[in-house]
Amino acid sequence: MLIFRNLSSDFIDQMNDNCCVKSVSNSHFTQEPIVRRIILFFGAYLLSTHMVIAQDTIRETKNICQLNFHNCKIEDRKKEEIERGVRMMLKIYKNVFDFDVSKNFQITFQIFGDRKGYIKYRSENSGSSSGVGYYSVGKKEAVIGQYCDRCYCYIKTVYHEASHAILHEHLWHPKWLQEGIAEYFEMMEVYDDKVVIGFSPDRDKACQEWLEEGQLMPVNDLLTLSKSQFNKQNPKMRSLSWSFIYFLMSSKEGQSILKNLIWEMNQAAGAKPSIWNRLRFNLLYDNQEIIERAIPQGIEALDQKWRAWIPQQREKQEFLF
Repeated sequence: MLIFRNLSSDFIDQMNDNCCVKSVSNSHFTQEPIVRRIILFFGAYLLSTHMVIAQDTIRETKNICQLNFHNCKIEDRKKEEIERGVRMMLKIYKNVFDFDVSKNFQITFQIFGDRKGYIKYRSENSGSSSGVGYYSVGKKEAVIGQYCDRCYCYIKTVYHEASHAILHEHLWHPKWLQEGIAEYFEMMEVYDDKVVIGFSPDRDKACQEWLEEGQLMPVNDLLTLSKSQFNKQNPKMRSLSWSFIYFLMSSKEGQSILKNLIWEMNQAAGAKPSIWNRLRFNLLYDNQEIIERAIPQGIEALDQKWRAWIPQQREKQEFLF
């Protein structure tokens, strides 16, 4: 790997004064700084390989994922795993939800090797308070907190934020849907010809306890939650959203219902995400009306199926390619 670091201006000026070559142009001798030639040469080389390395940040552009590393180095096989995982996720979005992205679709990742650097970047570039990562809609980038080469915890955050990026490519979906699907893909395991989606034992256990105690939120209430209502009970709402998404994704019927919900909301809010379409969706459309169209068998029947599913033994879900 060729690393190019910014040289200080004083050092470059000194080199320019001491290292020059003479070239002939219209019978006149002109001085051409060697350092400038070297910089231009290596700059062209780096651009041709889609890699720019400056100071403590490494940028790599390849296919769907643009990976920017801050104060950390990642093995090539792990970079390939990120790329392959996001591509597999896109296949599931396409096959299950009929999602399609433009040929220029790309997710920018900022991956930090130190917590201090992540916190500083987060405070300067977003209003997020997450300690592990977030997706910025405005900047269209996924920011990943402290990377560790000794464990694979970071890959869960990568997949979580990638899911946000894909959904936001189409529409500002409700918080329960955004976080529920992101939590679902967080448990993704990628193999050569298949994807396995595991389940979260902690979230699963919490939902079972709420069901036993009579505190499980009805599906209708979950699906009509506002963002502020969701955030007031964030950990609990994430668990409920994950459970409901995992339940729907466990059968063809459930996948069809989830697809209907996504596209009914998309149609209500407009074809493209924009501030106007988001405002239009919030002011003019009733979530209840959308739910009734998306779930023809009725929300009460679906609620009962979810409650019957929660105590059952959980199985991992596979998608074959």
